Amino acid sequence: NFEDQFQHSVPSAILLDNSILPHGGLEVLHLLKQHSKLNKIPVIYMTGNGAIGDKALEQGAEYLLIKPFDLIQLTATVLRACETNH
Repeated sequence: NFEDQFQHSVPSAILLDNSILPHGGLEVLHLLKQHSKLNKIPVIYMTGNGAIGDKALEQGAEYLLIKPFDLIQLTATVLRACETNH
């Protein structure tokens, strides 16, 4: 249960890959956005598929990284997400 991972600390942002197993990133995103304690944490969604990225944004992801992305894009996006959460 992914909720158990947030028992002791709450992250400033969540990096979520579309290929997460066993459920898939969109399903995990949906679960996060439905959860009363986790739904305010900014989600950075990573995918190589632009159409899936659009769906992720529609379902509440605050940021989107289209693969392949570089370290500069990743760092800038994580910093932005963490700043918006404080």
